[in-house]
Amino acid sequence: MVSSPSIEQAGLGRRTTRWQTRGGAGSAFALEVGKNLLDYLGVFELNPQLNASTLVVLGLAHFLSGDFGEAIQAFQSAREINPEEMTNRLYLAAVLSRSGQEAEAQWEATEIAMLNPELSVDRWIMSQPYKDASELSRLRDDLHRAGLPE
Repeated sequence: MVSSPSIEQAGLGRRTTRWQTRGGAGSAFALEVGKNLLDYLGVFELNPQLNASTLVVLGLAHFLSGDFGEAIQAFQSAREINPEEMTNRLYLAAVLSRSGQEAEAQWEATEIAMLNPELSVDRWIMSQPYKDASELSRLRDDLHRAGLPE
């Protein structure tokens, strides 16, 4: 079993991440993930080992803010801890594809297909909590570009 990395081992330094999403009727709201991501991860002060689920949330925060390098790092760290967690693997494939790392995205897609041959990208996309249909469409396109089927 792979042990969980510490915040420093995962390469997650102090930084502020903001992301914005559009809600219904054109309303917008912004979420600041703490004053910095370590504030968000403050629950780990007593036990500074990051678990895979927390790394996925961290990766998603970076992905949504457009910080693809940090997102990839968080998703890869989560994959090392729990290689069978599909949400993490799918977002990793998407961010690799979106950032132009096509070979890596295709490798990830091949691994995903081996782990879950019955995976439906379209069904998974519909389970994601986005209000903006264009974001879902971009995510779907990223996964198809990586080589995952409909």
